[in-house]
Amino acid sequence: MKGHDLLLYYDPPIRDFSLSATARLISVKPSQDPLSTCAEICLKEKYCMAFSFTNISTNSVSCAWMNDSTVDLKPDHQTITYIKNTTSVMLLLSSQAIPGADYIPVTSQTAIMADGSAEANFSVSILTDSLAEMDESFNIHILRVSLVNMTVEDENLPTVGYPDFALVTISLNGDAFGVFILYILNPEATQDGQYLEVTEKPEQTVLLVIERTGGSLGKVTVEWKYVGGSASPNLDFSVTGEKLVFADGDVKKTIRFTITDDKEAEGNETLIISLVNAEGGSRIRPGSDSVTILILANDFAAGVVGFSNTSRSVTTRRGDKLTLHVDRTPPGIGSVTVYWRITGASVSLTFTDASGQLFLPEVN
Repeated sequence: MKGHDLLLYYDPPIRDFSLSATARLISVKPSQDPLSTCAEICLKEKYCMAFSFTNISTNSVSCAWMNDSTVDLKPDHQTITYIKNTTSVMLLLSSQAIPGADYIPVTSQTAIMADGSAEANFSVSILTDSLAEMDESFNIHILRVSLVNMTVEDENLPTVGYPDFALVTISLNGDAFGVFILYILNPEATQDGQYLEVTEKPEQTVLLVIERTGGSLGKVTVEWKYVGGSASPNLDFSVTGEKLVFADGDVKKTIRFTITDDKEAEGNETLIISLVNAEGGSRIRPGSDSVTILILANDFAAGVVGFSNTSRSVTTRRGDKLTLHVDRTPPGIGSVTVYWRITGASVSLTFTDASGQLFLPEVN
């Protein structure tokens, strides 16, 4: 924490008030800046929620902290009380690398500079993990320096100068802001939730899920929209798209839309919905960014077959060749076979062909 204004992680000071008598005292006498030392100790202590700093004179300072910031304060004109700002502290802690999890901790290490050398190296092993994380930092301090195999006057001994610490930052990794995928929430969906066949019926709905995988840090946005297919927006289904906002920690949102139940005969129709334009540091996973819904042919899309009006009742004579016309209603999707048969008295004596079939090709 060296080099930081540590009081930035506290609310504005409350002057002339101190914590109750049950506060725990902190020793800050050896410090050149006892107020900063007190603030640093409280920040490092997980359960410290507030501290009071009393400065009676240069040689008489005291610091005390408590684990409850809601306690009553008592008047004390020589004391300033600081309460942790939970938001600022959370951001601070989230940017700190954790020993043993992000790097292998080293309590001490020695580097030797040969005679005439101006450089030496220290090594710290950075650990790999599968967690999505923001930039994280830790410090390496030079504690002391000593002369080896030589004796000189005290004023000529090597000393530790400034800066005596190095800041190491482990860069953001693992898609900390999230990777978006889209899938259909339906047990009948196939292709890993990317494809679904539905029928056109009253109150037929489709439920889609937009999931934020990887990390969920920060506020990000992603847009979904209808991108193609033979189905018509607002005629065959009810929505066309929108931009969704994911707050920090949000990982999942759902989309529900309705398949329109009309009385128009229609063939198979498709609609494709995709994720587009992720912002805020997030991204969209290729191959998991779109779904296809097939609306099956409905309302007698293959047509209704029957005799035409002119063939429903006819008069003929023995020996004539009779032609009857068959109609098929639109849209007439697909080729169909029509089977026919003559029924009545003495069919075999009256007709040479008493049954048969017709082939009707798809209507173009």
